[in-house]
Amino acid sequence: IETKNDFVLGGALNLMGRMFAIKGNYELAKQYYHQRIAAAERIDEYVDIARGYMSLAYLFSNIKQNDSAIYYAKKAYDLYRPRLFASVYTPAGLLSTLLEPSDPAEALHYLKIAYAARDSAYNIQQIQSAQALVFKEKERQAELGYEKKAYEVRVRQYGLLAGIGFLMLALFGLYRNNRNKQKANLLLAKQKEKV
Repeated sequence: IETKNDFVLGGALNLMGRMFAIKGNYELAKQYYHQRIAAAERIDEYVDIARGYMSLAYLFSNIKQNDSAIYYAKKAYDLYRPRLFASVYTPAGLLSTLLEPSDPAEALHYLKIAYAARDSAYNIQQIQSAQALVFKEKERQAELGYEKKAYEVRVRQYGLLAGIGFLMLALFGLYRNNRNKQKANLLLAKQKEKV
């Protein structure tokens, strides 16, 4: 796979690894997962590095190489824990499952962390949902404000048009009145001449 963008390359390598894992070619899958991790390390993308470790952990877990699965799950856990606690859920959950037969106490430790991370992620989702509702309400209020201002502008325009209409009627009335006076004066002047 040739590309200059290591982020895109990482995604493509992950997909290739997954395809070969599904086909049962685990050696080739491992190679692609390691290449994905290397691509993510070049751009210092810790989330992709951790995901690469988790891909390896699941692969080793599926082929019953639990020591290797635990090793890579712990590497993913160590990357996520200080940066993105909510994402610890996946590696901690896998570690709990993998360690249960050999070390129940440590398995329980990781299970508690997985539940705490899941709850943390759930709380983050609730906060994001609440923020989205607040944002929508602010948008609605702003829209109502715009509609109110538009209504006020329309009322002013109608008032101005009505005022102009009354002024035109008044001017027309004055013009007509003035014209009638001129006609009356002209008629009076003609009558005076006759007299």
